[in-house]
Amino acid sequence: RLCEAGLSSWRTLTKLPEFRNPCVPAHFLERFLLMAREHEVMSVSDALEVLALWCKENIDGGDSVLMKLIKINDMEAGELRKLQQTNQRFVELLSSTQVYQIMGKAAFL
Repeated sequence: RLCEAGLSSWRTLTKLPEFRNPCVPAHFLERFLLMAREHEVMSVSDALEVLALWCKENIDGGDSVLMKLIKINDMEAGELRKLQQTNQRFVELLSSTQVYQIMGKAAFL
């Protein structure tokens, strides 16, 4: 129910300093973001930005949330760069191979 209540004001809610890891547990964030996607309240890009803000100070658990949000092969280099601007540690949610694959796609365009 808390997820449903938060969906209507997700932009405000997720910008709050309290909406961070570990205050908001990874399992809650995962459910919240998946429900928002299911109800088409936010885009994948929006969900990834929320994840980047959530794990700004502590990335623990963020990798599992990321894997539920997007297939890494579907992530574009521009999206990854944008997320790194939001949170420099975002790339730590990915393996070096995944980063190479994402950034390598841009080199071929």
